[in-house]
Amino acid sequence: MTAVPRLVLFLLLGLAAAVRPAAAQATLTGTVTNSATGAVLEGARVQLKGSTLETTTDNLGAYRLEGLPAGEVVVLVTYTGLSPAEGAATLGASGVVRRDVGLTAEIYRMSRFVVGSEREGNAKAITLQRISDGVKNVVSADAFGALAGNPADLAARLPGIEGESVGGDNRYLRIRGLSQNLSTITQDGNRLADAGSAGSTREFQFQTVSADSIERIEVTKSPTPDMDGDSIGGAVNLVTKSAFDSSPERRIRGSLGAIWRARDPRDRPRTGASLSYSEVFGGRIGVSVNLAYRPHGSIIDVSSQAHQQLPNDVAGPAYTYQYQIQDFNNVRTRSGAGVKLDYKLTDQARLFANWQYAKHTEHTSNSQVTWQTNQAVATRDAAGALTGTGGIIPGYTDDETRVRGVAASTVAIASLANYKLGATNSLNLGGVHRHPGWNLEYDVYASQSKADYPGNNTFTYTARNVGFTLRRNHRLFPDVQQTEGADWTKLESYTDNLYSSARMVGWDAYQGAAVNYRRSFTAPVPAYLKAGLRWRRQTRNLDNTPYNTVYVGPDGVMGPNPATGRNDDNLAQFGLANRPFPDTELGRYGAVPLPAFQADGRAFNLDRAIAANPTHFRRQLATDLQTELTGNQQFEEQIRAAYLMGNLRLGQFSVLGGVRVEFTETDGEGALQVITPEERARRTAWGTAPLTDAETTRRVREEFGRRQTRSGDYQSVFPGVHLRYQFTPNLLTRLSYSTSIGRPNVGQLIPRTTVNYENQTVSTSNPGLLPQTADNFDLTTELYFEPAGMLTVGVFLKEIKKFIYTAGGTTIASGTDNGFGGEYAGYALTTQYNGGFAKVKGIEIGYNQQFTFLPGWMSGLGAYANVTRMQAEGNYGTGSAIALAPNPRVAGFNPFIANVGVSYIRRQLNLRVQYSYLGRYLVGFNANESRATYAAARPTVDVKTLYNLTRNYSVYLDITNVLMNPDRERQFGYGRPQVTHLMVPQVFFGVNGRW
Repeated sequence: MTAVPRLVLFLLLGLAAAVRPAAAQATLTGTVTNSATGAVLEGARVQLKGSTLETTTDNLGAYRLEGLPAGEVVVLVTYTGLSPAEGAATLGASGVVRRDVGLTAEIYRMSRFVVGSEREGNAKAITLQRISDGVKNVVSADAFGALAGNPADLAARLPGIEGESVGGDNRYLRIRGLSQNLSTITQDGNRLADAGSAGSTREFQFQTVSADSIERIEVTKSPTPDMDGDSIGGAVNLVTKSAFDSSPERRIRGSLGAIWRARDPRDRPRTGASLSYSEVFGGRIGVSVNLAYRPHGSIIDVSSQAHQQLPNDVAGPAYTYQYQIQDFNNVRTRSGAGVKLDYKLTDQARLFANWQYAKHTEHTSNSQVTWQTNQAVATRDAAGALTGTGGIIPGYTDDETRVRGVAASTVAIASLANYKLGATNSLNLGGVHRHPGWNLEYDVYASQSKADYPGNNTFTYTARNVGFTLRRNHRLFPDVQQTEGADWTKLESYTDNLYSSARMVGWDAYQGAAVNYRRSFTAPVPAYLKAGLRWRRQTRNLDNTPYNTVYVGPDGVMGPNPATGRNDDNLAQFGLANRPFPDTELGRYGAVPLPAFQADGRAFNLDRAIAANPTHFRRQLATDLQTELTGNQQFEEQIRAAYLMGNLRLGQFSVLGGVRVEFTETDGEGALQVITPEERARRTAWGTAPLTDAETTRRVREEFGRRQTRSGDYQSVFPGVHLRYQFTPNLLTRLSYSTSIGRPNVGQLIPRTTVNYENQTVSTSNPGLLPQTADNFDLTTELYFEPAGMLTVGVFLKEIKKFIYTAGGTTIASGTDNGFGGEYAGYALTTQYNGGFAKVKGIEIGYNQQFTFLPGWMSGLGAYANVTRMQAEGNYGTGSAIALAPNPRVAGFNPFIANVGVSYIRRQLNLRVQYSYLGRYLVGFNANESRATYAAARPTVDVKTLYNLTRNYSVYLDITNVLMNPDRERQFGYGRPQVTHLMVPQVFFGVNGRW
């Protein structure tokens, strides 16, 4: 055991031994519930009248007041959105007296339909945010109406939280403008594994997480020392449902419905269902079960454009040298199951077991056409005739580009059949003990995730020497008309082909354990000390085994055979997709002879054709084998942490301070690319003779087949101080200082080295990279008002150091400790380093209110709004070096986020209109403005409706993206389109039941 964990353990034992129990006095305990719904109330404020003694209820609704004198006492209980209540009790000289208290409000008595859900969830979220130690936003799963299975949709409504949509689903969450790689995602405080897209970043993709088991989401922006330190952006915690969250009797909820892009001819209604069950047996055993299955269509018109690079400070005109359209048809299915068991040993002790499983599949069949030419303008001779090989005809404008039928001018048609199979499961076991003066919490967990792409297959045909004109009659989907060459609507015009099958798989896994001990002191001033230990281990394993080949036919030559002048390929034998472009924006492009979808189980499966006639195909053997060898990567990271923190309350003022220490060890294994002098001589001796498959295989294995392992370690210290001042019971302010880090991406810590003996250069990753570090400052003022309302205003500052950048120019030293086992002394090294800084500052304003105090029909109204405005600058790097001066153009940083919503909940009707706005921001920095890329501003409107037929049944109809703004729109500098994903609104409809 290292020194700091040993020290913290010693302090824990010392606290337990040194603080003696007080003399025998009475204890008052009980449970606070919502009388109308039976749900326990976490965070209720319990005050002993006539004294300054108070506490809040725990997650089981329980409170405990200790050290009380004998006699009559009265407790006053308050909770957001409910009417205060008092409870009297008679205490003896010692012992424990139980006094349960039930709260309610007029709104719960008025309607036989509104008995909980959204109003109750909103009240709980506001209450938990109010009593939090640091700056935190909390949102109930019911806060914005029914979810479509993705918890990221819910979190994206919070202040400063941006959801990035991919194919109509919020895949990533960014906090306060920072990359998703700089935030942590946990479930009940423990890391969730995520193999994502079988890659090597630290991003978390929400596509494999189901919302049906989630009770609320907590976003912490100023972490306290008892939280993981790697959260520069913030920490998102998904809190799962427990049977003790609701009334103890049996509760069954179900939904049966469909998801449909009704205005898109490619889609159809896809039926899904969810079911949840919870019950508490004998007041001791709580069971919560949640199941869900939801398929939906991600149907997109895709447009991609590439334009001329212009000189600096020249806005145009610019020609378009590439244009691509894609008819994207993807059926995504999100399903999940969760079981959570809670067992109350006593009123003071609870054990729990929580298992969650989520599955995500994608089946895609896409059609694609690409028109392109070279980036060269044709010249004219003295007679005005076009000469040279340039594909661009002079006289182009921003709205029209004419392309010559030269060799570089092509039309490529492709069919894509992609598959993704993703699964994530987690298991968490632990216990909570709350006794007079001390609390003990402990748990162990494991989480595994797999992302499998068994075959993302693309079959492409290419026609050459094709001329065309591109006219921007529609800014995002311009018209294309053929002017020269073979007719691209005829299959026989296509002479080149390529079959590509991407086969990737990634595994991600976490294991961990934690113990937390808290000791409370009631005199002379309320205070507590808390300490704990945490260990976690992450492993990431990646494989990539592609298969690329071309069909050459019986004569062994792709396309026309120069010797015979014949083309015996007969691409028609592989079938055609026979699917015209739909009657959408893509309908303007007419018909092309698209290849058949080459997918497992389809009528024309190219894999079977390859097996039957292997000599008719020529595999891209060198590329495939190289990718396989370099794509085999392994990574392991272990983190051991210890913390100590304390809280002191002096009347209306409280202070929480402490320190956390983390020890990190990493190990990575990857490929070593090197051509030794001996190998170079052998290749020279081969001469110009054609390479055989055996020689190609040998060369690739010799160059890329060596393996290397690297290890790294570092220590991080995280001090933090959180101040809070309660001006009135409903007005408070917070001032927080916290420290955090952003660990290097997994791929940056896996060794990947390329050695060039001839040029004496080495390019390598750097497993010794240190994390980026940040000092975080937050100042907020929060006003809470009844019923269930709040207004918050906050400012924040993040000072980030040790950015990770790539640079060359270093010379490798001699000696066995030079990082390469003594090899490559004197070689020029290019690798990654820490350096530079950035500063992010901003203001956040949030508002939420239920207008139940208004008379008559207006009592059903509610509203919320939040806005975040940010600025960032830094010398984070330009190209391959750290900039000398701060740059205000920080790529990937969104400076403006806003959400507004209005709801009406009364009697049978529940209606919501929600508006979100993401500002335009820089995605990719380039000193040349014509090559800089931006995300276009994105306003969206969603409408959600629910109508209660009876107390047990309701129907719902939700519509997302009513404005039909592009799901993704990227632009080059000066507003030229780059990538557009256009989707029609998605409709959710069905029936809910509750029993």
